[in-house]
Amino acid sequence: MIEVEKVTKNIKSTEILKGISFSLRSGEILGLLGPNGAGKTTLMRTILGLTSISKGDIKFKGNSIMKNNNFFLREVGALIETPKFYPDLSGYENLSYYNILNNRKADVHEIMNSLGLGDYRYLKVKKYSLGMKQRLGIAQAIMHKPQVLILDEPMNALDPSGIKFLKKYIKKFVENKGSVIISSHLISEIESICDKVLIIDKGDVKKSIIIDGDFSQSGIFSIQVGKLDLNEAYNLLKEFTNKAIINKRRSTLELSCSKDRIPKLIYTLLRKDIPVYEVRKLRTPLEEVYFNSIVGS
Repeated sequence: MIEVEKVTKNIKSTEILKGISFSLRSGEILGLLGPNGAGKTTLMRTILGLTSISKGDIKFKGNSIMKNNNFFLREVGALIETPKFYPDLSGYENLSYYNILNNRKADVHEIMNSLGLGDYRYLKVKKYSLGMKQRLGIAQAIMHKPQVLILDEPMNALDPSGIKFLKKYIKKFVENKGSVIISSHLISEIESICDKVLIIDKGDVKKSIIIDGDFSQSGIFSIQVGKLDLNEAYNLLKEFTNKAIINKRRSTLELSCSKDRIPKLIYTLLRKDIPVYEVRKLRTPLEEVYFNSIVGS
């Protein structure tokens, strides 16, 4: 549905985006991860035509949107940075006004309900929390039933309930063949909802990842044993697993493996009379890849 081909953005002598490429098919969710200033928002703005590009091309359904993006903008909903509303109007009144202004026929009640704002529809926006305003901005972005959603840090300021409503809506959106590009600092949330992830730093794609079942099952685990048993456990697990143990300290071993191997590891230790006091997942696989790609670099 969307193809980004070697997109470069220069500001004076500084390269803000460095030949970024990716494709997004119908029914897919693409996550953008990276530190502040990595280029995530700039990339989204170039796709929307809010920021010009220096080189490259962006296509929607096979057609370039560089010279004329009107046909694309009719099919896209976006939330970039903090949404703005009339503070003395209710959430319902704001969306209804937007509905009329843009000649839409959206069901405002249904949209607000879908994002958990139904009980606050008649509350003035100046009394909304930051998270509620964020959800109201998303509601505004989907009123024309777009095929593509571009959401820049939509989980900012959302409480767990707000995140739950947002994820539920996004999953429903892609079930209806929509496509989503979403950025966030919440690595675990990106991992739980996205099909693909781009890790971006300094305008460059450091890693492109497909999130599948095998990827999600792996991670960094800690296994706590007795202090006197640590060296024996270390040698035993080093033989058992084909991946190196990452860390050994005090009474804990940290290792990278798939979740389904943990019971076998515990059984191996117990058979040698090495007590296991605790097993914890320290980092998800995406957190580990992110750490190695950004912090490690």
